[in-house]
Amino acid sequence: MSLTRTVLLPITLVSALGISEVASAQTTDSEVLVEVEPPPQPNEASSEKQEAAPREGKVIALHVGGFLEVIGVGLGAGVGVHVARDTLIEVDGMASAALTPSPTALASTSLGVRQFVTGSLYLRGAARYRYFARISESQPSAPNLGAVDVVSDIGPDVSLGNRWDIGVVTLGADWLGVYVPVTQITARQETVDDSTGEVVSSRELSRGDLSSPLEIRLFYVQLGLTF
Repeated sequence: MSLTRTVLLPITLVSALGISEVASAQTTDSEVLVEVEPPPQPNEASSEKQEAAPREGKVIALHVGGFLEVIGVGLGAGVGVHVARDTLIEVDGMASAALTPSPTALASTSLGVRQFVTGSLYLRGAARYRYFARISESQPSAPNLGAVDVVSDIGPDVSLGNRWDIGVVTLGADWLGVYVPVTQITARQETVDDSTGEVVSSRELSRGDLSSPLEIRLFYVQLGLTF
């Protein structure tokens, strides 16, 4: 009997140790499996971040372009500074011409903010100063003389568009832009010698005597550089 106990005791201890090691290994494997997590899936927010990434680290933005107006065509150019990845403070200048209802030449400049709201989509708001001269409806009776209405005004300018970055090159468009004159700064009527183009006389008018037309821009295509 004692011999049997002597033989069985080591066997029992070995078996117990083996079971303990197996249980410990299973517990360790289970813990490893629990700790392993699947990689995060890309979502819409990360896609927008990737789309906006080209503006990361950019400071200066330049652009030139052309646009249509309801009654004319024009050209423009601007320069801006990124104060944040999606915020651009810029100065621009525009010149346009219209033939109806009266031949008109316009020039303007503005200071504004172009704010990218989602990816390439932006909203731009600015204060614009505009100067224009148009053939007056009231013409002098003297031969070789013509009358020109000259007006300068100021008001808000708002536009909506998209701009895409391709390396250092930018391509964009204001799909719609509107300038609303709020205050006339000057208004006068000049009499011009048609043969020489010289101003013969000038008459100051009261603010509001001459109309300041609303300005609507369509499809202002812009090509530029950013660095």
